[in-house]
This record gives sequence, C-alpha cells and structure tokens, in this order.
Amino acid sequence: MDVEQFLDQPLLGFFIDGKFKKPKNRKEEKLYSPLTKKTWKKLVFANSKDVNDAIVSAELAFQSWKKAAPLTKSSILRKIGKLIIEYKDVFAKVMATEMGKPITQGKDEAIYSADYFNRLEE
Repeated sequence: MDVEQFLDQPLLGFFIDGKFKKPKNRKEEKLYSPLTKKTWKKLVFANSKDVNDAIVSAELAFQSWKKAAPLTKSSILRKIGKLIIEYKDVFAKVMATEMGKPITQGKDEAIYSADYFNRLEE
C-alpha cells in the first residue's frame, strides 16, 4: 500500500511498533474538511491500552536509537528528509483537505520540514 492509498482509507489506526494497528477503543469522531465541506476521515480516540502500547514501543525503540552510531542516525534523518520531499505533493494535499491550507503553502511547509531533518543530520 502506498501513501496515497493509506490516506484514502476512511479510518486510520495507530502506528505502533513499526506497524499500523487497529485501535482498541471504538470511540470515533468525524473529521470535516474545510476544503470540501464533507466528512474526510474518522478520528479514533486512543484508550489507555493504546497509549501504553505506544509508550512501551517508543521506549524500546529509543534503546536502539541511543546506541546507534552517529553516521547511522545521520543516514536515517537524511532519508526522512528525502521522503518528505518525495511526498511533498501528498502532504500538501492532506494539509489542504485537513485544514484548508493552500497547496503551494503545504508544499512549502513540507520542504521546510525536510530541511529541518537535513539540518539535524549534519
């Protein structure tokens, strides 16, 4: 599944431990797009189990991250920056749909974000 196919799903779960997981809580709320004036997604609320799973996963991931060599970290941050640039049009579309931001402004924001990662890796 590519990024656009993922974003086209009506209900998104949580990204925990390297994979998307369905929420354990079924409480959800419709999100309306200021651009289309229609329901765009369903926001799912996390419960304490979802939050705890995310915290445990983040703590485990941090253990390997803090031991990683500086060049390894640099390479990962650079890759994130490149991926943001590669998908800047998708990010811009999401920002436009989600909050009514002009596409050009969304692209600029994606480029700015990518630049931030590129500076972190130096």
